[in-house]
Amino acid sequence: VPVLLNDYYEPPFGEVFDSSGFVVRWPMRRVGQELIQVLRNVPLEGIRKMLLRAQKFRCWYVWTPSAVDHDHVDVQKKKLDRVCPNWRTQNAFMATMRLLRRRQR
Repeated sequence: VPVLLNDYYEPPFGEVFDSSGFVVRWPMRRVGQELIQVLRNVPLEGIRKMLLRAQKFRCWYVWTPSAVDHDHVDVQKKKLDRVCPNWRTQNAFMATMRLLRRRQR
């Protein structure tokens, strides 16, 4: 279960999608046994749902390699397609462009 331990940090691309379904936010001042107990009490079905939500949005965190990058070869071989089938339209660059377009108006 991803746990965000920060009082002032907002996960990237919050304006594009809601990460609260797969990230547990916890204040730093309350880190301790209470957090451990809360995490232990998350039922397996809840963890499974969080994983499914995380898989749905994980590609938004992928920065696709440039054409001159060595990793571009793997993209050409369709390795990224297996993990992120929509990486051409759902990736970190596209999310950043969406946010910038909104701010431009």
